[in-house]
Amino acid sequence: MELIRRYADVSGDKNPIHLDPEFAKKTPFRGTIAHGTLLAAMASGFAYEEGLLGPNILALESSSEKFLQPARPHDRIFAEVTIASADPSAGKRYGRVVWDTLVYKEVDSQSPVLLVKIEWTTLMFKQAFLPKTRTP
Repeated sequence: MELIRRYADVSGDKNPIHLDPEFAKKTPFRGTIAHGTLLAAMASGFAYEEGLLGPNILALESSSEKFLQPARPHDRIFAEVTIASADPSAGKRYGRVVWDTLVYKEVDSQSPVLLVKIEWTTLMFKQAFLPKTRTP
């Protein structure tokens, strides 16, 4: 719940469905839920930690999300990221890559539940950005 509170502070989205358990109990969700945009931001972080999004990304050109199911404050989530398409001719020094990202929550002894479908379009440098190394 602390992460949801911090995200509400940063984003300014303080809808009580995310923060007030008593209010949220009276909604169709019957409890507090995470912000959908928090899940999308976490998916981006997962992809960065795995080395998919990093210094070779020139820019995020677009992002499209479809929110399918809510996530609860203590759900364990994970993401799968795949390249949907690549266009190396987008620019002289960069290409365009479309990524399909699926965010799931783990459910004990059951198949994961799909929460969010995301499509990112990025511009990527054609030549990999590598830190300069010094030779002795």
